[in-house]
Amino acid sequence: MVSSPVAESRKTTTTLLDHDAWITVRLLHFREDKSKNWIAEHLGISRNTVAKYLREPDPPEYRLKQPRAKPLADKWRGRVESILQADKHAPRKQQHTAKRIFERLVLEEGYEGSQRTINSLVAELRDKPAKKACIPLVFQPGKDAQVDFGETYADIAGTRVKLHGFELRLNYSRKKFLMYFPSPNTEAFLEGHVRAFEYLGGVPGRLTYDNLGLAVSHVG
Repeated sequence: MVSSPVAESRKTTTTLLDHDAWITVRLLHFREDKSKNWIAEHLGISRNTVAKYLREPDPPEYRLKQPRAKPLADKWRGRVESILQADKHAPRKQQHTAKRIFERLVLEEGYEGSQRTINSLVAELRDKPAKKACIPLVFQPGKDAQVDFGETYADIAGTRVKLHGFELRLNYSRKKFLMYFPSPNTEAFLEGHVRAFEYLGGVPGRLTYDNLGLAVSHVG
């Protein structure tokens, strides 16, 4: 029995990562001029998925549906957490290193795993950020905007050059204006504002600068 090329294609592409499928779909459509129906049929994916990948300018990020299980680390997580919690009230010189925690678990509780597992667990728990309260920011339409300069590179006339992007973004609508300059000097800074206001059709009531050297002379 000979299987059809379409069936083989569907069978093969079901294992493609989203990132690979995104690249394939866009190459077939924009470079090979294939239709959405043709791509969906030959790759064995739905037409909605094809349309989604053609709409999105950035590739999808790979995410695990569930975190990978760490049975050994999870088994000892509570004990390691209790040791680190007690260390918060102990003098600095008496606080445990990852190696010392590993040695205690082996001697006192019969731990039989590797020291690397405990080292990784200690590093994870120590780097875990504390839960903090936060206040959501609420903006009124057209009242607030943020300004910043960013850097990128572009190939111009066969030469790679460094460009500086002036960005002004409205905080409420997230609409933004972006313009690139050869250097982030005062002239570019002022021209960026003028062009942004012309593009937006108005001037925001308040502008915020993220410690931008061209705008901030002193941090209080």
